[in-house]
Amino acid sequence: QMITYKNIIEIFQNIATNHYEINSFHTGTLDEVDINKLNKKDYPILYVEPSTTNVDRGVLTYTFNVYTMSLIDDDITDKQTDQTDGVTEVTTETNRQQVWSTMLQVMQDIIAEYRQNLSIQTSSVRYGEVADPGKKFSFVPNEIVLNMPVSVEPFTVRFANMLTGWTSTFSIQVNNPNSLCDAPIELSNDLPNT
Repeated sequence: QMITYKNIIEIFQNIATNHYEINSFHTGTLDEVDINKLNKKDYPILYVEPSTTNVDRGVLTYTFNVYTMSLIDDDITDKQTDQTDGVTEVTTETNRQQVWSTMLQVMQDIIAEYRQNLSIQTSSVRYGEVADPGKKFSFVPNEIVLNMPVSVEPFTVRFANMLTGWTSTFSIQVNNPNSLCDAPIELSNDLPNT
């Protein structure tokens, strides 16, 4: 049975739903309109944007741009102690570093899910009652291969708030069992002989 585009999106969604740090999952083409529709409570977000798909003999390679992102609030209320003059506000830059740190860990968790090397003790993805303690469990079936390494790049974009996080390209290989003989096409007898 072939792993479809829809199956891959459902896997990303399952990971997002069950990850302690992710509040929502979105997919489609990433543009400013989509981002401005989202509420603060939606963040942190896992956003998956489809890209090129390569069809080859026996192999289908899906490519996705994957974003883990959150907001840096302009109205920062966190305080930290400064040795010289007591209490000072945490800077936007300090908050950005924290968001980058957290969102990179989330991205690593998602990559690890696809590499199927997380145990439930070390994962930030909750598996509920289904897994035996100590037994490895993944939302990703064995038939899926994530091409490694995965490059991950930081970004900060100014929309309504400062959107900050990481973007990467996932190249996911699955078996492509389809051949011309299997295609759901009715061949006509009117075709010229070759």
